[in-house]
Amino acid sequence: RLRGYYSYIPQPINSVREPYTDLEGENDKGRIFVVLYDTDEPFRVDTPAGIFLPPFSDDMYVGYGELVDEVGTGGEYKEFVIDIVYKNTRKPKYCAVVAVASMYADYFTGGIGSLMYVDEFSFEYDENVVWE
Repeated sequence: RLRGYYSYIPQPINSVREPYTDLEGENDKGRIFVVLYDTDEPFRVDTPAGIFLPPFSDDMYVGYGELVDEVGTGGEYKEFVIDIVYKNTRKPKYCAVVAVASMYADYFTGGIGSLMYVDEFSFEYDENVVWE
């Protein structure tokens, strides 16, 4: 699992692009996720060039977990724990931890002014692993 603290203040979504134009006016969502994956080398995400994370159904993924906040923390720090769900028993070579104040930021959609702070990330091992 991934443990840490975050502070989140969402704003209404006021900047949109396809395919998420229907979200305009809704409250932004913050997102923290962790991905364990097994590839020969790390991959690069380049949003303007249209290079995103592969879909989480891809065979390269070993485990995944996420937190989505639709309300915010009122600017206060809040502890979180994200359980990682494992798809297989392969040993991951890489790990990515992503924290965004706008869930659809990679599509240039979100609330201008949404704010997220994160702190004190740590990984914990639990013998009671969750398998998909």
